Amino acid sequence: MDQVSPASMIDAGRKRAVIEATCWGTRGSIASPGPDTVRFGGNTPCLEVRLRDGRCFIFDAGTGIRPLGVSMMGETGTPDAVIFLTHFHWDHIQGFPFFLPLYEPEMHRRAHARMELETDLQWAMEREEFRVFYQPIVSLEDGTIAGVEALLRWEHPRRGLLGPSEFLSVAEETGMIIPLGSWVLEHSCRQMREWHEGILRESPLSLSVNLSAKQVLWRDLARHVGSVLEDTGLDGRSLRLEMTEMAMVDAADPILSVLADLKELKVSLDMDDFGIGHSSLRHLHLFPIDSLKIDRSFVADLHVRSESEEIVRTILALAQNIGVSVVAEGVETPDELAVLIKMNCDLAQGHLFSKPLRHDQMTELIGNHRYAV
Repeated sequence: MDQVSPASMIDAGRKRAVIEATCWGTRGSIASPGPDTVRFGGNTPCLEVRLRDGRCFIFDAGTGIRPLGVSMMGETGTPDAVIFLTHFHWDHIQGFPFFLPLYEPEMHRRAHARMELETDLQWAMEREEFRVFYQPIVSLEDGTIAGVEALLRWEHPRRGLLGPSEFLSVAEETGMIIPLGSWVLEHSCRQMREWHEGILRESPLSLSVNLSAKQVLWRDLARHVGSVLEDTGLDGRSLRLEMTEMAMVDAADPILSVLADLKELKVSLDMDDFGIGHSSLRHLHLFPIDSLKIDRSFVADLHVRSESEEIVRTILALAQNIGVSVVAEGVETPDELAVLIKMNCDLAQGHLFSKPLRHDQMTELIGNHRYAV
């Protein structure tokens, strides 16, 4: 929510008002209020909002945490802006200035859209609107498809096919990411088992599944993964779990035991988006990592950006020294691919090889398809 500092100007439709936010203790006033003030006052906690145009609003605040608000009406009689105070604890703010959030029409529109998205998300699983797409991960040694990454999509009834950037953050914040992530894992493991049984290959295809920050901290994660592997019949050695560098480092201590339990299931652990977080060599030795995935921001225009080329070269040397493989994400041009091959990168994925595909399209691709590298 936007912050309006004391005595700053805000636009309320065609009217303008100065809002001064000052905290008043519950033992009496400690200063004289200005011409336009928001104050807590007196022995009985209350909120007074006084605007320069003469309007005054007083709310009985009671005690503890209370949501408070005042709507500033424009000439049309509809709210042009809403000043909204929420979750202030009286004991914590006595005698201190505070910021007054300004709630404007655009913010209302965004809040309504967010609420609608949350509601739609709750119904989406019941209505079976989620889909798993798959993108091939290609060996740069011989051009074969070494594995696939499972990517979530939402077939929204009104908005069409939505990518994860349009809804995953809401799922994460509301906690829905746990059941949603569990569904993706089970669905994709079952599909991979079908591919193993129906398609003859020299080496088994691997499946990469992303884990969110909340999933990484889920104490039942290893137990759940083990249950999915048992139910679907997929060998743990065919499963790769991807966690972002930032999620792993931020929760380093809590997840070490979780990662150890996952390794007991023989699954591989990959650090995703490597290079954009703040991991150290200590973390790389601390975590039982099997692969680093170079973030697409370093791969884009790799052939013309010398700084990116040096970063990728350094990551490849680091990976070789600690004995892990490297996957380059977001490869889109032959020139980018040529540089990666020259630097002996192990694996790559991106639209140059294939966009994410539905399972039936991927089935046609993974048989004996070989890319030119």
